[in-house]
Amino acid sequence: MHNSPLSCKHLLLMILSLLLFSCVSSESDSSDQIIDQPLGEKLQLVISWYDNSDNESGYIVERRLAGEDAYDQAIFLPQDSDRYDDKTAFTGQTYCYQVSAYNQAGKSASDEVCIAI
Repeated sequence: MHNSPLSCKHLLLMILSLLLFSCVSSESDSSDQIIDQPLGEKLQLVISWYDNSDNESGYIVERRLAGEDAYDQAIFLPQDSDRYDDKTAFTGQTYCYQVSAYNQAGKSASDEVCIAI
């Protein structure tokens, strides 16, 4: 089996929707809080995309806070995935996401989508 690099031609990877799926009251504990930065309510965001790849090993969903340079969270999902439920977001923040397919040849290009909650 030949693994070719993933590209936009092979993979139309589009974040279709960043939906506010449900608001859940936050049970505050020390791991949920950043010192000197009050957090809003914890909620769940649904990130979805078209799985148009036929040679991916899986997907990587990366998230960062707007204004930060580096992604602080990377989630690895199995092949044929088309959705990720982010249950660690808080209201009052702006999150930026990118989704990439990967295989032995590398990682696909991806556009970033940001959403203010």
